[in-house]
Parts: sequence; C-alpha cells; structure tokens
Amino acid sequence: MNKIFYAPNQAAARTACFALKDRWGRLFPTAVGVIDKDPDSLLTLFQFDATYWTVLRTTSPIERLNKEFKRRTRAMEVPGGEISTYRCLVYVAETIEYRWSFHPLSQWSTVYTQIAA
Repeated sequence: MNKIFYAPNQAAARTACFALKDRWGRLFPTAVGVIDKDPDSLLTLFQFDATYWTVLRTTSPIERLNKEFKRRTRAMEVPGGEISTYRCLVYVAETIEYRWSFHPLSQWSTVYTQIAA
C-alpha cells in the first residue's frame, strides 16, 4: 500500500496496484478486491499538485476532531444535557475549522478550478 500512496506519479501508483493484486490477491482476496474494484478513486490524489499529496493522504483532521471532542466531553462529569453537549461539539468543530482555514488547502475552489480547466 505504501508503494501506491507514496508513488512519485499516477503511472507508478497504478503499477504498484497491479503488483499488490498479484502479490496479495490469493491470500487476501476481499481486501484486494476493494482496491481492485475502483482503483481510479484510490488514485484521485494524483490529480492534484504534488504539494497537496501529504495532506490528501490522511484523515487526520477528522480523527483530530473526534479525539478533541472525546477529550472535552470526558472531562465533564455531568455534561449538562444534550444541548450542552452539542454546543461543546460546535465549539470544538469551529475552533478546528478556524485553524484549518489558514492551511493552504483551505482554498479548495482555486485548486478545483485549476484541475477543471
């Protein structure tokens, strides 16, 4: 999988997909079948500029939001009800979103427009 995700270009990643299928297809047919079912969606990150690949390979923002929300709600002995918990979630999400807005990928419309053109 690392050879696919960290390939220098889409052609090398596609070659790595075929190698993975040949190497592991018999041992793990279900897992390889998921990759083989739609390799184009797996390789979507290669349509973007290489500077964005490291960010596109990860789900860290989502994982970070979940971790931060759990951390905040565990500290509350009595959360104060459903409304209070939702307010906490909104606060955490907005704080993370605000920080994310300074990241280069926050200008998605620019990136998307360049790809579409």
